[in-house]
Amino acid sequence: IAVGAEGHATPAGLYIVDNKSRTPDWRAPHSDWVPVKDQGKVYKFEDPANPFAGGFISFGQGLGFHGTKFDPKIGTRASHGCIRMVTKDLLRLYSRVPIGTPVFVY
Repeated sequence: IAVGAEGHATPAGLYIVDNKSRTPDWRAPHSDWVPVKDQGKVYKFEDPANPFAGGFISFGQGLGFHGTKFDPKIGTRASHGCIRMVTKDLLRLYSRVPIGTPVFVY
């Protein structure tokens, strides 16, 4: 997996899986790493600029588990708060985690 990078740490706490999607759109956040012209823009799942692959398991506050198309940074602190996974691992988790499942981030 890849967790939040320095300055974008995945916030510790107890969360609950509140939504799941196999074809999630992505809304570019209002953040310094996103060009101002793209902030708030919604990228459909099929759009190559959408970073998600395989699905998204939301546990609130815009955070979640998601697959990634290609990420050489898996295994490091590289995300902007989400927990990135190799797509095959996300798909395995997706089928086993129902809405309502507790998620503890520490």
